[in-house]
Formats: sequence, C-alpha cells, structure tokens
Amino acid sequence: MIFLAAPDDNFVENIKFEGDDNKGGSKLVIIIMVLNTLIVIGALVYFIVFYQGAVVQVKTAPDAAESGEQKAEDNPSKMGVVIEMEPFVVNLNDPSSAKYLRVGITIEVDDSVTEAEMLEKKVKIKDTILTFLSSLSVADTVGLEGKASIKEGLINRINNVVAKGKVKNVYFTEFVVQ
Repeated sequence: MIFLAAPDDNFVENIKFEGDDNKGGSKLVIIIMVLNTLIVIGALVYFIVFYQGAVVQVKTAPDAAESGEQKAEDNPSKMGVVIEMEPFVVNLNDPSSAKYLRVGITIEVDDSVTEAEMLEKKVKIKDTILTFLSSLSVADTVGLEGKASIKEGLINRINNVVAKGKVKNVYFTEFVVQ
C-alpha cells in the first residue's frame, strides 16, 4: 500500500526560487497572474469585436426584382408558402400486426392563393391524407425510398384536391412507426 501524506502548512511558504530571497517572489506571481488575465481578456475582446464585424460585413444576394432574375414561383430553389398540419396518427394496413404511424407534415405551396384554397378545403385535404396514410403497410414506410414514395403520393393526392395552384413539396417534421 502507498500512503500519501498531506504537506505541512508551511510547504508553499518554504518553496524558494533560485536567486530569490522570497521578498519579491509573491510580487512576481501576482504580476504573472495579472498579465495572464489581461492577455485572456484582450484575446476575448479581439475575437468578439472582429468576429461580429465579419458577420456584419456579409453581403446579401440582391432581390430577384433588382437583378432581373425569374420570379419566386418560377425558381424551384425559392421556398414557397408553407402550411403546417397537425400530426396524423393512423393504423397501418398490416393485418399481421397492430402498427401505427405518427407523422407530422408541412406542405409547401406555390403562392398565397393556393394557401387560401387549402385552408378552405382543410377538412377534405386532411381526409385525403388520412385515407392515403392508412392504406400504407409497414414495408411502405421503411427507408428513404419509402418516405420519398409517401411524399410523392401525398403531393399527387393533395394536388387533385387543389384547383388554384399546386403543392410544391411535402416535408416530414415527425415520422414514427410503432
């Protein structure tokens, strides 16, 4: 066994540096601590000032109207109007097991006219989504291909309900099979 003994109370006071008569030793330690603190504070101020300055100097892309580019409806990279739906919980069409799907959906439409129509037809759209989701089996929900197929099916079915405009995309905000 190894026993470690605590140093006596005078241990720190008995340490002497070479060429030091212990009169200026405590002053040297205080000076070094103050210098280290000043260096750390200076570095923090430097990074805060110059990092925020770099963020402020970032240029934004010009608007489509200013640069003569195509409109947002014609540009597929531009985000359209989004409609967040309440989460859906459905029993999956799998007679061998009692599985259910909980899915949160956000629908992207091309403009506010389509959004207004979707809000008018919200009950019919919810019914369309519920009917489609409950027709799925567990195998239909597995993997990226399954989710992509579900998105495509939802887009097509919702576009059949909407007359003015179209659904650009469907985003899953939640997807749980249990």
